[in-house]
Amino acid sequence: MHFLYNVPGWDAALVPGLPQPVLAVDRGDMLVHAAQVNPAAFTMLRHCDDSLQVFSSTWEGSVELAQRWWASFVDRTFKEKYAPYVKAVKGYNETLANSQNAQEKYERYLMERALAYVWNTEYRVQPEYEHIRPILASAAVGNDIPEDIALLSQEFDTLLSYHAYMYWDNKERPDWEMINLTGRWVIMEEDYVAAKPTWVFTEGGPFESSVTGWRSEKCLDGDIDMYVEAMRTQFREIKATQAWQDGRVIGPPVWFTTGGGDEWKEFFTNEYELNLLGQMLAEEWEESPSEIPSDDKIEIWQRSIEKQISDGLSLNPDAALQKEIFARDMVPVMSEWNDEEIGYIYQAAEHLGTGERLVFVWLNGKVEIVEKPD
Repeated sequence: MHFLYNVPGWDAALVPGLPQPVLAVDRGDMLVHAAQVNPAAFTMLRHCDDSLQVFSSTWEGSVELAQRWWASFVDRTFKEKYAPYVKAVKGYNETLANSQNAQEKYERYLMERALAYVWNTEYRVQPEYEHIRPILASAAVGNDIPEDIALLSQEFDTLLSYHAYMYWDNKERPDWEMINLTGRWVIMEEDYVAAKPTWVFTEGGPFESSVTGWRSEKCLDGDIDMYVEAMRTQFREIKATQAWQDGRVIGPPVWFTTGGGDEWKEFFTNEYELNLLGQMLAEEWEESPSEIPSDDKIEIWQRSIEKQISDGLSLNPDAALQKEIFARDMVPVMSEWNDEEIGYIYQAAEHLGTGERLVFVWLNGKVEIVEKPD
């Protein structure tokens, strides 16, 4: 959910226990309420002030600008009232463009790096802010994020944002749209050599132009059923990516927007529409079984032994399964395996001290544990 202003009944779309993304523009109070209704929600705060989105050609100048940016809204009120309920804060918004020249791209790299650096060294070192991650890039739909900026996600533990809108023309989604617009972030990942960022989609939804949203006859003509199914399709596309399977995606895009006024009236969603979108989100997040059936556990265990014996070991420390393995002081004894025959992604590991063996399975966006069957 993306909020510009408060609207009646918006919180009915919150699903307790679901890690749904919720973003508010200069409304920390709404994020407090969202976190109280659904503590699992991934709450994000954006400050909107284009006059502060300026650049420098030097590192020192970029740091000063980053300090001014964060200080413009991370103040005493934020610290005392909002910080406990906010999980991420946004840096500059939509300042990257494929049309920029080399100097402009360099200045934007300096700025994104400075935003991450200042947040981690001046804010995140304070107990009140240590849980809050900065969001970088926030690239407008159709524009690429250079790999040097994407690499900041690993260096500074930041989130990388792309505005994954879906292009619709008279209730039709063209074939080229997935590659050029909505799924452009996946193409970026394929082109990156070393970057494995954690993605968050801080704007999204059906659009026909920058000012023409789903209510327009040029887009979905206000068909809420089509809107819901469009978002369902996009979420399924996201869940099919390697980034999602690695645990590097913070949910589906937030739905732009609620409370937008006249400027964004064709993107606006009300309580009824939000409820339908929330129901879809809950259905899609829970579409996989919440528990692995006993017969499948036996099959996974046996197959993991066969893979352990027959194949070599390949490690990927950024993958969700291996992170969980290392967190339990265990080591992998097989490569991560996408077993299409039985429909699971899994990896076996053992504890060097006790010899305990477990199989770690990626299921429904989280890691499940399979112990040796009786």
